[in-house]
Amino acid sequence: MKIAWFSPLPPLKSGISEYSELILYHLKNYADVDLWVDGFSPHPHICRDFRVINYAQERKVLPLLKTYDAIVYNMGNNAEFHSGMYEVLKEYAGIVILHDYILHHFFAGYWINKKGNPEGYLQEVRRQYGPEVEELAKKSLQPLAKQLWETEEVQRYPLNKSVLEKAAGVVVHSEFVKALLEGTGMARKILKLNSPYYPVPASSLKKTREELHLPKDKVIFASMGFIVPFKRLDKVLQVIASNDFLRKNVFVLVIGEGTPNYQLEKMAENLGLTGQVKFLGYLPIEEAYAYLNCADVCLNLRYPSMGETSGSLIRIMCLGKPAVVSNVGWYSELPDDCAVKINPGNEAEELAIWLRRLALDSGLRSQMGEAARKYVLKEHSPEAFVKGLLNFARSVTTIDPEKMYMRLLDVVTDVMVELGRGAELLLPLLPDHLIWMRT
Repeated sequence: MKIAWFSPLPPLKSGISEYSELILYHLKNYADVDLWVDGFSPHPHICRDFRVINYAQERKVLPLLKTYDAIVYNMGNNAEFHSGMYEVLKEYAGIVILHDYILHHFFAGYWINKKGNPEGYLQEVRRQYGPEVEELAKKSLQPLAKQLWETEEVQRYPLNKSVLEKAAGVVVHSEFVKALLEGTGMARKILKLNSPYYPVPASSLKKTREELHLPKDKVIFASMGFIVPFKRLDKVLQVIASNDFLRKNVFVLVIGEGTPNYQLEKMAENLGLTGQVKFLGYLPIEEAYAYLNCADVCLNLRYPSMGETSGSLIRIMCLGKPAVVSNVGWYSELPDDCAVKINPGNEAEELAIWLRRLALDSGLRSQMGEAARKYVLKEHSPEAFVKGLLNFARSVTTIDPEKMYMRLLDVVTDVMVELGRGAELLLPLLPDHLIWMRT
């Protein structure tokens, strides 16, 4: 099977980049995969191991997508990484791996920031939800107003129709999102596959707290990923600051980059927690693993949830660490012995109880961490993911080989005429059936 794969990839700082890299090295054992990228160059080892087509530099190659058995779009809610593939999806339908059910953030960023056209965003809202919600969105664009996609109201307006209606099939990572899609009736075919686990680099497990300048006598709580309001870290710090036991006995590690509108470091300072919180910024994954491995408990709260599955939590569970999560979406589907689930409606009280209990009970931490590790290794196999994806692609795509090759002749002829001498870029893409065209 020949697959066109659209996704951010390392060195782009995205969880989906790391997810794709992991899957691709399993997928290449079963399929011929080309990477279609939007104006960036993946890491050299990826370029060495895969054919990379930069469609942002030469958009005239896009008609060659008609020659693939399957096109796979990894769609998330960051307009910086997914705008190019969305524009291609509108013209060339394919399988969408839906990393976020709520795409409101994406379309706001796409229209307002990438296109410089707030009216396009408002029209998108109107098309999907009508004039009343459009007016709500319009008011949220006013100076000093809280943007609609940054409120809990965003859960009512996922703004994903423009992606789903173009998808030949949709892959999701939770029963929660699958049920939501089935309820809308917008997706033609839906498959739920567990997001795969990541191998833990052995070198990361050798670092000690002393080498990393971490306190030996504190219970360390760690968080990894983008620092944004819905990760609830401000609520965690407030609970720690208001509890004498936690303030004296807990140390917090924050791994990841923040945003200008969410000054968590300043909040920690205002709460008098400067000495109890360490902000490490973005770290290469090997370094991040070293810090996570020295932690006792990991924090992975999400509310409101965008319908995502957390790659960072899967990494944490692979390390055998207990985690504190929000009892929503995919997180609520985790076995109860693998994670502490905090109900958003009673967040502060439950956090105070469970952070204290986990800090006091090393046996509970070990038991929960080991259960998490065993669960992930059993249920989140990369090989199982890849085989499931390939079977789904075959069920979604039906191609008459002879018709495909006749169509290919027309497409290649048109593109070669357009590109002239640049056609040598296209010839390696031809299947063996048409190898004569390379000579």
